[in-house]
Amino acid sequence: MEIRKQVIGGALLLLSSAVLVGCGLENRTAKAATVPTTKSGQHWSRFDRKLAAAQHTAQKNRPALLASLKGLKPFYSGAAYLTPLPTKLKDEAQRVNTVLRGTIVQTDFATFDNTAHTVYTLFVTAVYQGDSALRGQEISVLTAGGKIKNTELDAQRQQKLTAAELQESTLVRADGFDPAAPGDEIVATLTKVHSNALNRAVYLTISPEWLFYRTAGTQNFVMHARPTAAELTAGQHGTVVTPDTDSVKGRIVADVQEMVATGRIPE
Repeated sequence: MEIRKQVIGGALLLLSSAVLVGCGLENRTAKAATVPTTKSGQHWSRFDRKLAAAQHTAQKNRPALLASLKGLKPFYSGAAYLTPLPTKLKDEAQRVNTVLRGTIVQTDFATFDNTAHTVYTLFVTAVYQGDSALRGQEISVLTAGGKIKNTELDAQRQQKLTAAELQESTLVRADGFDPAAPGDEIVATLTKVHSNALNRAVYLTISPEWLFYRTAGTQNFVMHARPTAAELTAGQHGTVVTPDTDSVKGRIVADVQEMVATGRIPE
């Protein structure tokens, strides 16, 4: 598979840095509560029980994650695309091996080469392309952006910060989005690689246009790309260059909405 984009700020390092996952991550997964075996007078399926346990764990993990991000100074990190990316889901699906939907159970942060990364523990609720056995399983999803100490962030180290400021943290908003929190949902196109550090597979997002978030308590999936003008102006690096962004966004959103509604990738 050919990846035809360059991500400023280190996102393209994801393929080569998959071995970093597990370095410095906190094992904060809470023990799931006992889940009843009946629901509305009917027997719960194994998937229902596992989903309920994942949701319970996500609810326990969510407050701590949101509290850890509160008050952090944001820093925009964007992407520059060397060639136009696919504007239809069926074309993007040819570049990856997995298209799925899932609920975030846990959010962790990792740093590689002075670049912020986020590792999601994702409970898979639907598989549109790839291994159908992933449904009902937890996987690790590695993305760009997240919480990082100023001492580890090159762009901040180059500024005249005090010793105290260097010990503070910054929130790197990759492509204009905050990291997702436990309880949020994701629809994404992903590529599977092996992490030597974890001795297991991780999944990488390689096209921010095809990563959608649905924040807990909201109705719609939101496109994980398209920074605001203010973010572009404030950012120390990064621009987004796409062919006719508005029409691309409309096509992508329509395809994802159809896929979620029908359970299959639209033609």
